[in-house]
Amino acid sequence: MSGRSFRFVVPGRPVPLARARIVQRILPNGKRFTRGITPGKSKAYRDVIQLCANVALSAVPFATRWPLRATFPVALSLWIYWADENHADGDNLFKEFADSLNALLYVDDKQIVEGHFWSVVDRERPRVEVLIEEREAR
Repeated sequence: MSGRSFRFVVPGRPVPLARARIVQRILPNGKRFTRGITPGKSKAYRDVIQLCANVALSAVPFATRWPLRATFPVALSLWIYWADENHADGDNLFKEFADSLNALLYVDDKQIVEGHFWSVVDRERPRVEVLIEEREAR
């Protein structure tokens, strides 16, 4: 395991990735055009995740900063603090974070070779704490 790592926090109620709505159209030439549309709530939370990551990155001295669009294998860990016991699946939230950090902290989420999440309830301060760490290539 190498030494590079990066932590940041996304405050507020976590919003898991919602299922994409599939839209199909038949073009004038008879071919089908199919597209998935990500719901607005998921898109908005993705923007919040990216904003929090960028703000945290800018607070770190340049020499020790996590490289943008890293190309090495990574581990992604989430500590999820839900607002109440009636919460969504942690794996859907993990996927939301993995997708949101594409092209920002790593090139593609297929670079995630290790992933963990822990879920607890914190009524006072719902949030997600994120840790991304460099892993050695296998």
